[in-house]
Amino acid sequence: TDCPALPTGWHTFNKPWFTNLMMFGGEASLLIPTFYRNTWKRARRSSRSADLKERLLLPSRRVAPYMFAVPACCDILGSGIAAVAMMLIDAAVWQMMRGAIIVFTALFSVGFLRRSLHAYHWFGVALTVAGLLLVGLAAVRDGHAQDQNSNDATLGVALVILAQVFSAFQCTLEEHLLTGCAASSLETVGWEG
Repeated sequence: TDCPALPTGWHTFNKPWFTNLMMFGGEASLLIPTFYRNTWKRARRSSRSADLKERLLLPSRRVAPYMFAVPACCDILGSGIAAVAMMLIDAAVWQMMRGAIIVFTALFSVGFLRRSLHAYHWFGVALTVAGLLLVGLAAVRDGHAQDQNSNDATLGVALVILAQVFSAFQCTLEEHLLTGCAASSLETVGWEG
C-alpha cells in the first residue's frame, strides 16, 4: 500500500490472519438477513393454511448450527493457509495452484461419498494435475533464476496445495451433511462465519 509517511513510501500488508478474520466477519453478517427472512416466512406461514406444495413435499430436516463446526474449521484452515501462501508466491501462481481443489474434491467424493467418476472426469483431473505440476515447477524454477529464496516458492506452492485439501474436504463434508437438509446457501455461509 502507498504510505507517504514512510521513507520508502511503501508498506507491505502481510497480515493473512487479519484478512481471514475480515472474511469470516463478513460471512457471519449474513445471519442478519437470514434471521429476518426466517421470521418473515414464519409470520407468513402462520397467517395462511399450508398450500398444496407444502402438503405434498416431504419435510426436510432442519439444520442445527453445530453441524457447521467442522466445515467452518476446514474453511478457517484452508483460507488462512492459502493467505499465508500468498505472501510467499506470486498472485498468478497462487491463483492457478488453487485449481488443486478439483483434484482433491474428485478424490474425496469418490472416497467419502462413494461417487463414481467417468473416464472423462478422470481425464480432466489428470489434465489438472499436469497443469499444476507445470505451474508449480515453473514457480520454483523462477525463484532459482531470480536469485530469490526458492524455498519460499516451494513452501508457498506446498501451502496452497495443503489449503486446497482443507477446502476440498470442506466441500465434500458439507455435501454429505447437508443432503436432505433445509439450509439455504445464505444460512450455510452465515453459520460457517
